[in-house]
Amino acid sequence: MLDFRMIINGTIPGGIWVLVFLVVVSLGIITYMYLSSELMKTKTYIRSLLVSVFGSVFVYSLLLLAFPPVRLIPNVVISPVFSKDKEPGVRALPYFLTQVLRKSYPTKINTIPDESVLTVVNSHQWTHPDSLIQFARFNHIHFVVTLVENQDQSLTITLTDTRYGESNTYGSWDIPSGLSLTDQLVEAGNVIVSAMYPDLKVSKSRLIEEISRSLPSDENELNRFMEARTLITGGDFLAAIPKLESWIKADTGSAWNYHYLGKACLGQSRREVVDSLKRKYFLNRANYYLLEAVKRDQTSVEFLHELADYYLQMSLFADAEDVVKAAFVLDPYHYKGYLQFGRMHISRWSGFPFPNDEKFPTQNALVRKATELNPFSAEAFYFVGYLLEGERKLEDLQGGRSFENYAKALELNPNYLEALSNTFRLSVLKGQFINSRQYYNRMLELSPGNPDAVFFMGMNFYYQFLFDSTIYYFNKNLSMKPNANAHMYLAATYENMGDTAKAVEHYTIRILNRENETDAIATSAYKRLRELDIAAWREVNKKIPPVILED
Repeated sequence: MLDFRMIINGTIPGGIWVLVFLVVVSLGIITYMYLSSELMKTKTYIRSLLVSVFGSVFVYSLLLLAFPPVRLIPNVVISPVFSKDKEPGVRALPYFLTQVLRKSYPTKINTIPDESVLTVVNSHQWTHPDSLIQFARFNHIHFVVTLVENQDQSLTITLTDTRYGESNTYGSWDIPSGLSLTDQLVEAGNVIVSAMYPDLKVSKSRLIEEISRSLPSDENELNRFMEARTLITGGDFLAAIPKLESWIKADTGSAWNYHYLGKACLGQSRREVVDSLKRKYFLNRANYYLLEAVKRDQTSVEFLHELADYYLQMSLFADAEDVVKAAFVLDPYHYKGYLQFGRMHISRWSGFPFPNDEKFPTQNALVRKATELNPFSAEAFYFVGYLLEGERKLEDLQGGRSFENYAKALELNPNYLEALSNTFRLSVLKGQFINSRQYYNRMLELSPGNPDAVFFMGMNFYYQFLFDSTIYYFNKNLSMKPNANAHMYLAATYENMGDTAKAVEHYTIRILNRENETDAIATSAYKRLRELDIAAWREVNKKIPPVILED
């Protein structure tokens, strides 16, 4: 029996399917024409039988096309599409059938006409092998490749994502094309090739070896590495740290253990926004472990970029510049190099010889380049949004483009605290209050006692004119840490409620705690105070420099 899944898997030549389809459709049409003119001459039971048989075949054929008995979900693979060259071994879907499938499943079917290349259907929507190779290159140690030779002489390539342990079938190729892709992945590095089908006609000894020089060679160590990477990628830093510490005690020579322990400590330091001593503790440990990793392997681009992240977080820009330049020597196309340069002042990279003599006029141009090189980096999208906010472009006064990039970063990494915080803040400023409670709870899950979550919740109620809740959350925020802007919101809240005395009190505190001489919010508070209480305004004039007194 003809199984439609064989068509999807490429095991039946497209020409045979076309022939079968045309025969079935023709039979249906002929049957209809015959029945309409001659059927009435036959006996009733014969008419019923003919209608049932031929009608069912015709309807079933149409249903096969419209609703194939295959679960077309992400990670299902369509065979290489129609190729002009018709290379031996290629199993191609007929062009009209790919169009039917494309219309039926527009978000899940990609085809590339006239190219014998991989057509991938998965959550990342790969449309060309270069995308896959680029992702493997710029996101190190992410894939384990399994090659299987099929009965129809095609080659199935399966990749296991080492971050989450997920296995996804990425392609069904003719053997020459499949091996060509494998060679390119090997050259890109950071890929393990294993578990070949026994009859695969290729040098197994070459493919089975570990490709990345940086990967742990010991199987137990590799398993540890995979477990640590999963914990850290998932944002569970506190669970990863003791595991890595115990492994270091067992084997102090592993550079990867030091690297991931430093990465976990650096990640946890960003969440310690309440306890400054804990934050300093984790930063000091991150510095030590990241330096130890680099000492043990000075050729690892991953190690250098993580060390540069530490220097950037500490605002040690000269050290960060030196490390990023060293990483560029090892891999001039790593997305992290562009991202980290984009976080520095233009004077530190304006004359740097980027590949292909590419020029970057702004920090944001560099960071956008990072998103092109790695479209799955939450950090890159976060800094695009961050820099857009800093530029305060006229066309983005409401923070729309910044919000989109923060939301994209959060989509890629739901545990990204900074992206979550800025998404929460901008959603409130944009008047989108529906997710405020969700953002608030999630921020406190990731960072217990986070004062920013409380402050943004106060903003949320202020812009909804729910003043009792506004006062509660801003007072709670002030009990956690000094915050001049909380006083500004409280002053405006009390003014709206008609409590002039408390409004004057908080406006005065905001003015006296200005951030600098050009603090726009303090200037606004100064003007409101003058209108509310001239006597209090004169008292403030005695305590502040005259520069802020200008209208």
